[in-house]
Amino acid sequence: MRGAECSTDHYVVRSQLRLQLIFPRRKEPSKTPSMKLNTGKLKSEKHQQALEAAITATLESADNIGGEARKVEQMWTHMKETVLSTAVGVLGRPLRKTPDWFPEKEERIQPLLDEKTRIYNRHMRENSAATIIAFSEIKAKLQRELRAMKDKWWTPHRSGRHQNSVERAFLKLAKPARHSRSKIIVIATVLETMGANLNKGVCIKTRSDRKLFNLLTLKASSKTRELCERELLYADESALVAISHLDIQGIVDRFSAAAALFGLKINVSRTELLYHPPPDEPSECQEVLVDGDALKKSRHLTYLGSAVMNTNSADLEVDLRTQTAAKAFGSLQKRLWSRHDIKRKTKVKVYNAAILPRLLYSVESMTLYQRHIKKTIQSSDPSSAPDTRDTMARWCT
Repeated sequence: MRGAECSTDHYVVRSQLRLQLIFPRRKEPSKTPSMKLNTGKLKSEKHQQALEAAITATLESADNIGGEARKVEQMWTHMKETVLSTAVGVLGRPLRKTPDWFPEKEERIQPLLDEKTRIYNRHMRENSAATIIAFSEIKAKLQRELRAMKDKWWTPHRSGRHQNSVERAFLKLAKPARHSRSKIIVIATVLETMGANLNKGVCIKTRSDRKLFNLLTLKASSKTRELCERELLYADESALVAISHLDIQGIVDRFSAAAALFGLKINVSRTELLYHPPPDEPSECQEVLVDGDALKKSRHLTYLGSAVMNTNSADLEVDLRTQTAAKAFGSLQKRLWSRHDIKRKTKVKVYNAAILPRLLYSVESMTLYQRHIKKTIQSSDPSSAPDTRDTMARWCT
């Protein structure tokens, strides 16, 4: 069929199509479910030996079945199933690490669910106005009970503190450190042996009367005393301090010699050197050697969970605290903050117990400036990230 211009040699093609929509097929679930084992038990030598003995005995008994007539595929399938079933019997399945509110209240929830199911089945049989009203009432009652149980689970009802909710919400985010008491005693003994007849370190002049904070009184020759600090030991975190390169090298040599008396050796790869230069001086320092090996120079290190910089600035620590608080807040976004069946009062309690300590713990010992406060506000600006920071900004305000 020609177009509107009869002089053209082009033809308009007309065709009829029959389309049939084909919906994508659902991916069929795997016939073999994922088999997760409690491999944490393998850290115990007892469970290792038990698993080895059980697999060996099972495979030996399986080798006597069928002889050489079996095919390779059959042998491999049988061995795989045998090893897996034996491992499940010895190790078991992994337990849920993060407990939820539902298993704790199952005894109270199950009767309500059974009653709702019974009324629903009755309504399907009779389909009357009475069954509709009864089903609506039991459904509303079940929702009220579930919301009250969930809200009570988040609220610490056994003690005045919020530790229960914090431990439930962040099991892995705030694990308590476990230290060996004998290890701490050995470190303290080495430091005490090192400090004998050693007058190097950071000298601090102090006095014990009420005029401590009047700096002019520290110039007095009486009522003042001078303390020499060279080690900072807390649990198994220890640090050596000095005011010059020669002093720190001498302290490290004494510490290495004292450790050798107890059969110990300083791990150079895990020991860092932080140099805080005076104003208007380069930040590079000379090398400090431990048995001929130079220590790694760092611009910042972590001591007692806090970031210490060579400039005594709190910039890095503020950034890390802001990131940690935002991560902790985001981990509860779907589980707590966006849930409408949990009271706002409960959310505030969890926020004060789990989020604010990560941001404000021991902040009174830090020297903060206006830029740190502005950076914290900008990190929770809704325009910078619409998801977690938006919600965090609303909660902060």
